[in-house]
Amino acid sequence: MNIDGNAYESVVELQTFSGRYKVSWSFETNRFYFLVEVVDDIFINGYEFGNVTVIYNYDIARGFIDENASGVGYVFDERGVVAYGRGKNVENTFTYYIHALFPPGGVTGKEYIVTDLVGTNWNDVRLQHYTHRFLDFVLTRDGAVGRCKSSLVVCDSSFNSANTSTSVVVLTVCKVLGHSVAYCDNDSANGLRESKCGSDEEPRQGNLRWMNAGSFQKAKFIMR
Repeated sequence: MNIDGNAYESVVELQTFSGRYKVSWSFETNRFYFLVEVVDDIFINGYEFGNVTVIYNYDIARGFIDENASGVGYVFDERGVVAYGRGKNVENTFTYYIHALFPPGGVTGKEYIVTDLVGTNWNDVRLQHYTHRFLDFVLTRDGAVGRCKSSLVVCDSSFNSANTSTSVVVLTVCKVLGHSVAYCDNDSANGLRESKCGSDEEPRQGNLRWMNAGSFQKAKFIMR
């Protein structure tokens, strides 16, 4: 697909949920822009920051950015033999868990936290805070329709939390970027995720895009 800011791409349609999104970019601001729109009969708020076991629960949007469209694994900075598709460089692709409180109808919500898992394995895992990458964040709700929009600073695999500015990518015409969008849907008061709906088909059955970028769509930046 070409990124020109006009077309919506479908996420998924189920009996009680549907979603779509669109993306754009700006040479002037050097940012990647996105709008996610979902129709959900029940919105469930809540998140306990710092608890890695509930990062995917509640109603949340998730964005996936593979800066150089590598299509490889990216779960941990793992050593030795790794499980299927997980790779050895967690910064090769970023999964953004966007936690925000859905506001009442007619009110604009601007409180949000963006995180991802980092570490070397499941015995050495922690949350990385990426909220600072998301600028101009807005969340609105109109009945069963929720809309989340923001701009994003794109970073490459050289990212280091001690010096984040060195990994910021300069966006240019003809750049190709891998991306995917998903939504964790939950209708129960306990907050446990009931389903995850994604914007692209995965190469084999299962929940894979959180650890492997092989199924991501590739977007080419153009000017209009």
